[in-house]
Amino acid sequence: MARRPGHRERPLDPLAGLLERFALELRELQERAGLSYVELAQGAHFASSTLSPAAAGQRLHTREVLPAYVRARGGDVGGWEERKIGTWIADFYHTRRRHGAAGGHPPVTFGQDMREAHSTTSITRQCA
Repeated sequence: MARRPGHRERPLDPLAGLLERFALELRELQERAGLSYVELAQGAHFASSTLSPAAAGQRLHTREVLPAYVRARGGDVGGWEERKIGTWIADFYHTRRRHGAAGGHPPVTFGQDMREAHSTTSITRQCA
């Protein structure tokens, strides 16, 4: 893979989790394209600091970034969108991981909070 001199990505274990596996697949796509992050950023029209966290296994790209990222590497955007959605859903329900989308709570706690909020809202509407 074309890289900046001295730049090394941290190794990822595909068995460590779904985000890590998704990141490895993004890295493989980048290797096939032979692009550095700088070249990729130019082609995708996003800063390399925006593009690199997904390939590091830190988070998934946003709806706007992933298609540009994949397109700049010559990949199938539709296939990657489906893969991202599947990864997000499966990772969200990973019971030990905390999520920003769930207010920093594990999904089970988030689900309980949502049910309580919904029942409180329903009771308030009935009383009004």
